Amino acid sequence: MKIDVVIPVKDVDTWLAEAIHSVLNQESVTVSVTVVDAGSSEPIRLSRVFEHDNRVQLLRSESPLFVGAARDLGLKSGDAPLLGFLDADDLWPTDRCRRLAQVLEETKADIVVGRAEEFGERQGLMSGAAHFAGGVLIRRQAYEALGGHDPTLGTGEWVDLMGRARHVGLREVEVDALSLERRIHRLSTTVARRDLRSEYLRVVRAQLARREQTDG
Repeated sequence: MKIDVVIPVKDVDTWLAEAIHSVLNQESVTVSVTVVDAGSSEPIRLSRVFEHDNRVQLLRSESPLFVGAARDLGLKSGDAPLLGFLDADDLWPTDRCRRLAQVLEETKADIVVGRAEEFGERQGLMSGAAHFAGGVLIRRQAYEALGGHDPTLGTGEWVDLMGRARHVGLREVEVDALSLERRIHRLSTTVARRDLRSEYLRVVRAQLARREQTDG
């Protein structure tokens, strides 16, 4: 099974090599990794370990991109039937793609959601359903039918995408399989860019409007 994986990164590449390795180490699937430099102030460079690995490529946007737009840019260079997304500070367990792909095949679903575990600096780290971009596997056909991400959203872009998926009736399956190891640290967008949190309100309003349309 072939999977295209996009890893957006902007300025902070401390854990990028770890993230890439966690994708390349996936069992029983064929992966292609596109790292998208979403307009870093200093261009991101890949570790020499990946220089001659034809499974990994680096794209750079000269203008700053939000994460959703960066993911969409990365997907243009591939054609695999399944898609995965990973943030540059997170990790995948080695069997996650195999297990999620198997569920997609067996259920004929469009999207499969696994389980996330947090690790890092914060006290009281949590585990639960991985309703994050890095926690799912999605069919390319379904993703393209949605038109991809809203490129204007600085945060909440995945909540918006999944809301649209449910609105049009894409089939989503949730499984109890670890699919994302989510790193919590002070440089993450969720922590560092508190100014973007108001965009979640915009996303929620859009979802409520779609729901009212359906109910009406």
